Amino acid sequence: MIFIIKKQILTMCRLCLVLLIFLFIIPFSQGMLNPAQVYCEALGYQYTTHDDRGFCILPDNSEVDAWEFLQGKVATEYSYCETRGLAIKTVNDSEKCIRFLLDECAVCVLPNGEEVEVTELMNLSFDETVCGDGVCGLPENYNTCPQDCPSGSWDNYCDGASDGICDPDCKYQETPQKDPDCPFCGDNVCGEDENCESCPEDCGECVKKSVCGDAVCDADETQENCCTDCGCPVGMKCIQNKCVEEKCGNGVCEPNFQENYKTCPRDCPSGSPDNYCDKQIDGRCDPDCSEQEDLDCKTQEGLPIIVYVSIVVVLIAIVLFVVLKSRRSETYSYEEY
Repeated sequence: MIFIIKKQILTMCRLCLVLLIFLFIIPFSQGMLNPAQVYCEALGYQYTTHDDRGFCILPDNSEVDAWEFLQGKVATEYSYCETRGLAIKTVNDSEKCIRFLLDECAVCVLPNGEEVEVTELMNLSFDETVCGDGVCGLPENYNTCPQDCPSGSWDNYCDGASDGICDPDCKYQETPQKDPDCPFCGDNVCGEDENCESCPEDCGECVKKSVCGDAVCDADETQENCCTDCGCPVGMKCIQNKCVEEKCGNGVCEPNFQENYKTCPRDCPSGSPDNYCDKQIDGRCDPDCSEQEDLDCKTQEGLPIIVYVSIVVVLIAIVLFVVLKSRRSETYSYEEY
């Protein structure tokens, strides 16, 4: 009997435990929206499912796995981070990914280097909400529940209200013209996010940076600061981007004024010591050339040897001639006797 009572008590305890699970755990799971779907739709993209898998349809009509998209593994160019000019990273950090009770999630890298989980930065809520609870959550927006989603809220709805608040949904959905409070390219005001490259209509054309040496004398270039492009006055020439007095033609080879056989052959003829190897084959060994550069240098080095050999040959011939002549003279004298 006691055994039966204990068994009944144990059974009742188990039933109570099951009821507790249904009362507490299941309601929480039912009240949690799909983060991947929330993220996809918050960016203005379409969410769909195939074979119990969620997909996000991007602006180029491609479909990517919604969870991989949320974790920054695919199509990062369409992510919240990169569409706002921020870098995106996939990290393994349970502390940063605590919203999903996972170890892996995507973070946006802020300009100061701080890393913030993307949905946290977007201030997204995954709790099912009721209009009037003070929380702007999907599918609420300014149009369906203005008390929870006031003007200027990130609710995937461009309200277009003229209230001094630029609705981020208008700005980042590339429809700022719908909100009179949002600056846009073409409103004749050069805003903080605009410059001469992104919006010349409002900020004016970019001033081209001059480059000395591009053969174009720009407006801010002169003969004084860039004679390479703008030239020099009469009687002067540009040397190392400086105008110096023209020396060529005075009959003196002046290497200090960049004169050499190439720049001023009148003053520096071939073979002049002018810090320039002319490589001319003209019988003159240029002192600025090596043997390999000027063939005349090899010829002149070999010339004395040829001369010496020639002299020796001539001398030997003369000696032989004298000896032979003397012998002939002696022979003639002997025959006479």
